[in-house]
Amino acid sequence: MNKKMRFYAIAVMICLSATCFGQEKFFELKFHGEDRSFIYAQMESVVRPGKQYINIKFKGKTRQQLVAAVLKYIRDRPAYVLHDADSTGASAFAGIPHISYRDFRLVCPEKTCKADIVALAYIHIYFAGDTVNVNLQMDTEIYATIFKAKLRITPEGKVASDDDLPFNVLMLVRPESKVKVGKFKNSSDGDAYPDSIFDSKGNILNQPAKEALELYYNDLMNDLKSYITNYLQKQK
Repeated sequence: MNKKMRFYAIAVMICLSATCFGQEKFFELKFHGEDRSFIYAQMESVVRPGKQYINIKFKGKTRQQLVAAVLKYIRDRPAYVLHDADSTGASAFAGIPHISYRDFRLVCPEKTCKADIVALAYIHIYFAGDTVNVNLQMDTEIYATIFKAKLRITPEGKVASDDDLPFNVLMLVRPESKVKVGKFKNSSDGDAYPDSIFDSKGNILNQPAKEALELYYNDLMNDLKSYITNYLQKQK
């Protein structure tokens, strides 16, 4: 991860201010038992219960208009990488046209969230009539490092660190066993997993990380929705 991938705090502050003025809340991170990796948290906690997809309706618009808007959106966001689309602008999954792209960024630094927290978010968009259906569950992972590792995406699309410094998938719920290896030998897991958001009883341990992740995902969706709305208005 290069220096241009700055702390998300500036964007978070913008998003926080915007949220106060009525931006929609799509995500809330909640405790659901012992599932410890963020991918499970997404499936059960981040997306509001019972919603596999975020459905955003643009009344009266065609699928072609929505595909064009999403492709323009991705082109106008240099940090995003188009992951899956064909020459028509959307490949088919189970017969449904879709576009996938990814975002990779530092969501929160160690000084604020007890570890550097980095998101690799895959945004899958499916088009059905005048509705955009967004799925962020598939392929998305959140990483954490307490070793100041600089993370990057390899040509194969994998996450690696410069100089092979340690990093791992964010443990949403902190384990309670004793650590036996590495820097924190014979220390508590509170030392080894300072970035964990909940303890095993659901108590919040890392409020800044919880808020940063919620703001990050809410901002992804609000930015997409706002861009498409403005784009379509200009096409009239």
